[in-house]
Amino acid sequence: MFTGDTAGVRYEWLKDDGIDFFLPTTSPNHFDPEAMIQSIDRIREYGLDRLYFGRFNMTENVEEAFQQVSKWIPVFVKEGEKALSSGKSVDGLVKSLHDRVSKHLKSFHIPENHKVFKVLDLDLQVSAMGIIDYLQKQNNLLKS
Repeated sequence: MFTGDTAGVRYEWLKDDGIDFFLPTTSPNHFDPEAMIQSIDRIREYGLDRLYFGRFNMTENVEEAFQQVSKWIPVFVKEGEKALSSGKSVDGLVKSLHDRVSKHLKSFHIPENHKVFKVLDLDLQVSAMGIIDYLQKQNNLLKS
C-alpha cells in the first residue's frame, strides 16, 4: 500500500547499518496524533507485505514501521507540550526532538555525524512546526 505520510517516514540511510528506522511525519496543518494512530490501526488490519512511503522508498518490515511510528507519536507530542509550557520556540522543540532521536540512534552505535542526520534535521524542523501548530490549535479549542 502507498501510505504517503500516514505511516511515517523510513530513513533508508540507516539501511547499510542494518537498521530499519521510522518516524512519524507531523507537518503543519496536517498533524493529528489521534487520527494518525487510528489510520495506522486501520491500515494494519490489511495485513500488508509492503508499505510505500511518500518519500524514501518502501519497507517489507510493515509491523516494525507501525510499531515505531506509533511509539514516537506520543513522544513527539510530549516534547511539544514541554516546549510550549516552558516557552520554547520551534527551534527549542527541534533541539529536544533531535536529542531524543539522536539518543535512540546512539543506542545502535550511530554517530552524530552520520549522513542520516542531514535529512533528520530538516524533517525534525518541519515536524516541530507541525507539533506546535497542532498543540496551539488544541489550546485554542480548549479556551473557546
